[in-house]
Amino acid sequence: MEVRGSLAQSLKLKRRSSSASWLFGWRWPRSLRRWGNALVNVKVPRGAGSSAAALLLLASVSYGAIRGGHGPQIVENIQNLCDSAANQLGFRISEVALAGEHEIGRDQILQLAGITERSSLLFLDAARTRARLLTNPWIADATVLKLYPDRLRIEIKERLPFALWQKDGRVGLISPDGTVLEATAPARFAALPLIVGKGAEQTAHDFLALVARYPAIAQMTDASVLVAERRWNLHLKNGVEVLLPEDEAEQALRTLVDLDRAGVVMHREVRGIRMRVCLKMTEFLGVAIRVIPPGEDDAGAIAVMLEHRDPGLAVPLLVATDGGGDVVAEWQRWARVLGLPLLIPDGEGAFREPFERIGAVRVRAAVPRRRPRALLRRRRPAILLRRKPGHPPAAPRVHRDEREIIARN
Repeated sequence: MEVRGSLAQSLKLKRRSSSASWLFGWRWPRSLRRWGNALVNVKVPRGAGSSAAALLLLASVSYGAIRGGHGPQIVENIQNLCDSAANQLGFRISEVALAGEHEIGRDQILQLAGITERSSLLFLDAARTRARLLTNPWIADATVLKLYPDRLRIEIKERLPFALWQKDGRVGLISPDGTVLEATAPARFAALPLIVGKGAEQTAHDFLALVARYPAIAQMTDASVLVAERRWNLHLKNGVEVLLPEDEAEQALRTLVDLDRAGVVMHREVRGIRMRVCLKMTEFLGVAIRVIPPGEDDAGAIAVMLEHRDPGLAVPLLVATDGGGDVVAEWQRWARVLGLPLLIPDGEGAFREPFERIGAVRVRAAVPRRRPRALLRRRRPAILLRRKPGHPPAAPRVHRDEREIIARN
């Protein structure tokens, strides 16, 4: 027996040596011969080739499906097969209870959640369904409950419509947190406040809450415009534009509560007592433009003031600290809207009009009549072109010895 075993081993060694003779017949370096001998003597498990071919085929099919965009369809088909099997076992969704929906319909919620007549409760992923529901801007939060064997409950919390936001000529609907609910605002939300400008949707909630503290201004406001993402302007329904400062908007609203063409209603606080002062517009002198000199801590500014005989009742309409490029235009516009004259300081503490007037008519130097120029200057009037001058005859007629004829009855 030992002799047979030694003969078998010798035959195996001869076969291996003959199969590797082409590799080791050359004089390779020792390190390469060691690695080559190890690779030749590796024992490959039975069925490894078939497994490798199956893996290669599976990888090829997967690569083709991904490159061709068939991945979602394959996943859907597998999901349908799983749902069909679960429905046969009694896990078909037979009842769906919804709660919290107001602006979104039932069909829209089911479509968004991906629930159909073939869906099964067993293979329904609650976390994935909740994530799909949250993709709708109206839904702020959602809860998905699976009640085995065949009931599903969905509770949603909707965002509330807050204001209309105009940007790039389009008016959309936003929520208090700035989320755009609708790209085009439905007509039923036309009564909501209107805000305008880039970035206005993020800061509108705090600003409109500030304006709501003064109902008189809130009722007169037609639109709130965010300028350069740092300060607000109020467009009132009577055509007046109120330019609020960047840092002291609340103080400006507290000072000026109601402003129109008939009068001004101001709130003052004297020794802790709130007072309401009503002034007619005719009691004001006019709209003046002032230059505020710079102080120790403040830079200079240009102000447009609604001047009164009592300096304590003067109302600031505009204070520009950034050069005042549009101050003159605002000065003229306030005077035109309020129907008051333009005023400038005369250097002695009083005000005067920059232009002379007679009543409401501005007086200025007479403008000479403009005479025709160029080719029309020497043209004859049309009446002279139609009139024909007379010419005396060459031999005038002379009448002699005529008799008078008198007709009598």
